[in-house]
Amino acid sequence: ASINPVSYIAGLTRTLQKATGRAAYSAKRRSHDEMTESVRGWVQKKFRDPRKRAARSRLCCGEWSDELVVNVIKYPDELKLIEAEGVRVHRLEEIVKELLSPSKNGFTAAGADFVNLLLRNAVKPLDLAGVELSGSRGP
Repeated sequence: ASINPVSYIAGLTRTLQKATGRAAYSAKRRSHDEMTESVRGWVQKKFRDPRKRAARSRLCCGEWSDELVVNVIKYPDELKLIEAEGVRVHRLEEIVKELLSPSKNGFTAAGADFVNLLLRNAVKPLDLAGVELSGSRGP
């Protein structure tokens, strides 16, 4: 989940790279058709490639879902196309809010990554009034 998006989530397909002369992650504005083709290729490579499915099956047999966590994105239309391909999209901000909700009863974080997300404003400023962050250990 990026805090500083500079390009698209899905790289251009090799076909589009050759046809347009652009690099896979060129930030140049894409047409709807280019974005659609790129997203389809990315979803196939990221989630549906037979080798990746086989690896997931070796880890744990059963149905796997295609899910993506995003933070700040540069092109919202790209996310809609990703969702249209059947990928469930989660917003990092919503995950953080849920983790900090009173119903979580004192969520703890074992590493610095969670704290860094909050301190570096990787998510929109949250109202942390009344939220106790536990789990830090002193010397």
